[in-house]
Amino acid sequence: MKINCRRAMAWLLVLLFSIGMIAEVFAEEGQSPEQMQEESPEEDTLSETADPAEDPQIAEEGPDEDLTEGSTDEPIEGPTEDPTDEPTEDPDPVYDLKDAEIGPIEALKYNGTERRPTITVMYGDRTLIEGVDYELIYENNINAGKKARVRVTGIGQYSGSISKYFKIKRVYNKITLSNVTRPYTVRKQSFYLRPQLIDTAAKLTYTSNTTKVKVNSKGKVTIAKEFIGTAKITVTCEETRNAATTTKTIKVTVKAPVLAGKALIQKYMTKNPKYKAKIPLEVKGLMLHSVNCPQPSALVFIKNWNDPGYTSASIHAFIDANTGEVYQTLPWTIQANHCWKGPKGCGNEMYIGVEMCESSYIEWVRWNKIKCSNKKKARAAVKRTYKSAVDLFAMLCVQFDLDPMKKGVIISHNEGNLMGIASDHGDPENIWKLLGVNYTMDGFRKAVKKAMQKYK
Repeated sequence: MKINCRRAMAWLLVLLFSIGMIAEVFAEEGQSPEQMQEESPEEDTLSETADPAEDPQIAEEGPDEDLTEGSTDEPIEGPTEDPTDEPTEDPDPVYDLKDAEIGPIEALKYNGTERRPTITVMYGDRTLIEGVDYELIYENNINAGKKARVRVTGIGQYSGSISKYFKIKRVYNKITLSNVTRPYTVRKQSFYLRPQLIDTAAKLTYTSNTTKVKVNSKGKVTIAKEFIGTAKITVTCEETRNAATTTKTIKVTVKAPVLAGKALIQKYMTKNPKYKAKIPLEVKGLMLHSVNCPQPSALVFIKNWNDPGYTSASIHAFIDANTGEVYQTLPWTIQANHCWKGPKGCGNEMYIGVEMCESSYIEWVRWNKIKCSNKKKARAAVKRTYKSAVDLFAMLCVQFDLDPMKKGVIISHNEGNLMGIASDHGDPENIWKLLGVNYTMDGFRKAVKKAMQKYK
C-alpha cells in the first residue's frame, strides 16, 4: 500500500506540471485556454476544410507534435523511484539440524569392512535428502560393538550437525575352504590350505584324522607317498572381538590310478614278514610274473600270504584273472621276496614284482606243460591280466621315471633267471606260449611305452 501511494503522487505531480506548461503556452498567445477552445474549429471540420498543402500558414507551422522540436528548454523528467524502495525477496532461510531427528538404525553384522547403514533424517514432516540437505560421516564403523556412529552435517538450507550411534553385531567367523583332490603319486606331496575368514585376525588350528595326511600349524598338508583314499582335516577358528569360534571340516582325497578301466586297489599284507621288515627298495626296474597255478583270485593269494609265518614269498601286486583288477599288496618302495636270487645278485633288491593270476581251467603238469579244460576261457584270462599289467607298468614307469625300452628295466621272471638275478622260473612266457596267445616280453615293453602317455 505504501508503494502504490508513492506512485500515485508521482503521476499527480507529472499531470500538474503538464497543465502548467500548457497554460504558459496559452499565455504567450494572448488567449486563455477557454478562448482557444471557442475559436478553434472542431477537429472534424478542420480535417474537412483545411488541407495543409493548400493553407500556407498550416503548412508553414507544421503539425502540432513538431512544436517542441528545437526547444532549448531543459528536458523534463518525471519523478524516479528510489531503488531502496524496491521490494526485495528474503534469501533462503537456513534451518538448524538440531531440530532434526535421525530415524531408527537397524543393527548390522560385522563383515570386516566399513558398515554404512541406510538412515532417514526428518526435519518436522519433511524427509531430508542426502547430498542436498546433508552429508554423512561415519566413525568407528568396522568392528563389532555399540560405538559405531553416523554424523549428519547440514548443507544448503541446513546448518549444524547431529549424530547417532548404531550397533555392529558379532558373527560366527565363517571359514571358506573347499575340499581338495590330489593325484596319486609314489612320492610325498604337500600343499597349503588357504582358508578365507570374515575376521582375518583370528588364529587358526588344524587337525587331521589320519597320519597318512598330516597338517601343521601353518596349514601345510603333507600326503604320504602312495596314499590312496580320503582324509578329513578340521580347521578351527578362535574367538575374536568380532566373531565367535567356528570350525570347518574338509576332505583331502587322492584318487587311485585307473588301470585297464579298473581303479588300483590297495590291500596291504600287513602281517607278512616283508611288510613288517620294511627294507627300503631303490627301484631300478619292474619284474613281471605269472603264478603258474590254477588260481584266478588275487584275494585268495592275499589271504594266504598275509601271515606272519609266510616267509617263502611276498609280492608288490597281484592281478586278478577273473576281473583284471590290480591289488597292491606292499608299498612299492620296500623289498618283497618275489624272485629270490641268482649267481649275479638278488632281483628282490632292485625290482618291483607283479604276479598275474591264472585261469582255473589250467592244470600244470610241469613248468613247460599244462592241461587245459577250456582254452578259450584260459586265453581270455591271460589277455585280461596282460592288459592290466601293461597299464600298471606304464604308470610305474612314469612314477619312477623309468624307460621301459632300456635294457634290464622291464623284465620277466624268466629273463631275471637268465640275467643271474632270479630263481629258475620260465614265467610268464611259458603260459603265453602254451596257450598260444602270441605275447612276448618285447611286445609287452613296447605296449608299456605307448601306454605311458595316459599317466603323464
